[in-house]
Amino acid sequence: MGFRVFLPQRDGVERGTSSYEGMTPEQRRHAMFRLDRLQILDCGVPLFLLEGSVSDEGACVELGMACCQKYLKRGGKLVIGLHTDTRALHRLQAEPDDARRAGLHR
Repeated sequence: MGFRVFLPQRDGVERGTSSYEGMTPEQRRHAMFRLDRLQILDCGVPLFLLEGSVSDEGACVELGMACCQKYLKRGGKLVIGLHTDTRALHRLQAEPDDARRAGLHR
């Protein structure tokens, strides 16, 4: 279909590669963050997989960046957070007041 997919764990510059040689740990962290942020902000339709009973912290931060960009630009970008793990739904059913406050239950 012509989609370009960026997976940080696959496409990001990893610690052992030549691009990071000579960098301090702090410089590496900043370089990884800049690359990840650039890919998120340049992405046409960001899709975040939020699987597991607790979603990955990095994916949640990235989703927040994409939503913030959409808000600041007043729309124009479809941002998708996909969660198919039903274990979290059981928790929301057990705690309906929390779900209602989060806008997840009517």
